[in-house]
Amino acid sequence: MRRTCAILLVLTFVVLTACDSPVSANCTGRRDTPWCKMSDGELADQIERAGGHVFIGFKDPGAAAGVDEYGNTLVSDSVVASGKAWLRSLGVVIESEFMYVPAVAAIMPARLLGKIRHNPVIEYVEPIFAGSFFHKTVSGP
Repeated sequence: MRRTCAILLVLTFVVLTACDSPVSANCTGRRDTPWCKMSDGELADQIERAGGHVFIGFKDPGAAAGVDEYGNTLVSDSVVASGKAWLRSLGVVIESEFMYVPAVAAIMPARLLGKIRHNPVIEYVEPIFAGSFFHKTVSGP
């Protein structure tokens, strides 16, 4: 019985980390946001509530982030450019591009979230709600 419970527990963990569960996300430090911990379905619902308005951040494939803890851009310009082109090809409308931040403000159909969020050049997708801003103070030099 104990062995069966242990196997079931391990299998449950493996399934959760393989799907769109927040268990598989790195939601520590500055990534500790309500959006990071949501499943694709939960986040898609929030994007729908925001009218499709989102911030989308870019990173190099295999990297943890596009910007370091001190605000230095880590992602290459070519990855950001190709990421933007890919988003446009999906029908995402890019409203704002930022010169020094590897991110865009965009409007996207919530149904595209899984495809976008799990692309290796996408660091995050976060809904934008008018008049609501969340911030986190990060210590550094």
